[in-house]
Amino acid sequence: MTHDIVIIGAGVAGSSLATVLAGHGWDVLLLERRQLPQHKVCGEFLSPESQASLRAMSLYDTVVALGPRPITHARLIAPSGVRVRVELPGTAWGVSRLALDFALAQAAEHAGAQVRLGVTATAVQTSAAPYRITLRSASGQPALVQARAVVVACGRHPLPGLRPDRAEARARPTYVGVKCHYAGVTLPPEVRLYLFGGGYAGLAPIEGGRTNVCMLVTREAFTRAGSSVAAMIEAGPRSYRRARAAGERGRRRAGRHWSASGRLGSLRANRRCGSDDSAAVWRRHGNGASRGRGVRAAGQ
Repeated sequence: MTHDIVIIGAGVAGSSLATVLAGHGWDVLLLERRQLPQHKVCGEFLSPESQASLRAMSLYDTVVALGPRPITHARLIAPSGVRVRVELPGTAWGVSRLALDFALAQAAEHAGAQVRLGVTATAVQTSAAPYRITLRSASGQPALVQARAVVVACGRHPLPGLRPDRAEARARPTYVGVKCHYAGVTLPPEVRLYLFGGGYAGLAPIEGGRTNVCMLVTREAFTRAGSSVAAMIEAGPRSYRRARAAGERGRRRAGRHWSASGRLGSLRANRRCGSDDSAAVWRRHGNGASRGRGVRAAGQ
């Protein structure tokens, strides 16, 4: 069987595209190497502009149902303690990737896409259509599917054929992203960015009354903090620590720490593959429809 399109990666870009194309009658196969729902290191901030895109894709109500927190301002705090507060051009949303990615994958399935979780695409043959995609299941079983078009939306986990040259990648600095959710933190409807030597930290309210703390730091700064996610968050900028101590008492961690590392801009060498919110497209063609088999929470 040849699908109209195979989309590799069920993040924001992949699931949104799958929803739109399936809604137009395409035979869509959406692949995701992880089980869902899963946490992902992310600032978990949807800009005001994103809401127009969600409406255009008929996904606005899907995200509203998650209870995103409204965000109307941004506050920047310099290492010196100088603060700048700016009004956003509209109301942004704070929503976790745990909830967002799962909801969008479900929406893709409801639109008619076939969604397969726990499946990794290991190679794509693009010399001639139909394109052949080699898959590997969680149990290690190989498989082969065909499609008239392939979209790669796997973010910082590109396929081997789309990875940049190793020598070029090694020449770029390595950054580490860390994230943790906190409960009991009271924030106004704003996103806070604390700048400090070696990186920055962001605080944003998200659904469920929680706050997302996310940091992007150099590998050197991460090593100085003891190469520990918890230690990196605790060793954050002085202004961040003062604010946390003065105005955010009673906080408690609402989950584990999560981390990711990579070379910033490491996908720049091949414009066909970008971040979680971009995609690589080889060709578009075809129509048809297919039904999924149920996107459920991992462990259900």
